Amino acid sequence: MITAAHVVGEGVCFIEGVGAVRIVELNSETDFAVIEPVVLTPNPLEPAVLPTSCRALPHDQYAYATGFARGQEFNIMRGSWMEGVGSTDTTDTMTALVIRGMSGGPVIDDETSRVVGWVISIEAARTLTHFGELRMTSICR
Repeated sequence: MITAAHVVGEGVCFIEGVGAVRIVELNSETDFAVIEPVVLTPNPLEPAVLPTSCRALPHDQYAYATGFARGQEFNIMRGSWMEGVGSTDTTDTMTALVIRGMSGGPVIDDETSRVVGWVISIEAARTLTHFGELRMTSICR
């Protein structure tokens, strides 16, 4: 499973519905983590398996940020990728504003329906969401 590094920290952590997970890869610079279950809780949730893509999103391409924010209902936020707007060397930006607590959730390319990144942070004042791109991680190298 992939998520944001700031969500899991270091070592072993616990994810509701999954149980204890071990950090397989952690990159604080790109805020990227790969985790795997260690011990499943009784009646664990079956994690969704989503196809991934290493392609870069074209300028103005629509994408969805999804997730459960701090126990709230499942959310899907649609926005377009914005080249150079609020982007850094390690993150890109989309116009969708996610809900605080959606960090680590998948960013899904509207055209291919594949995961191309993960939510990192939001700029509520500017209605922007920063996300990391899978193409810049070990998954795509």
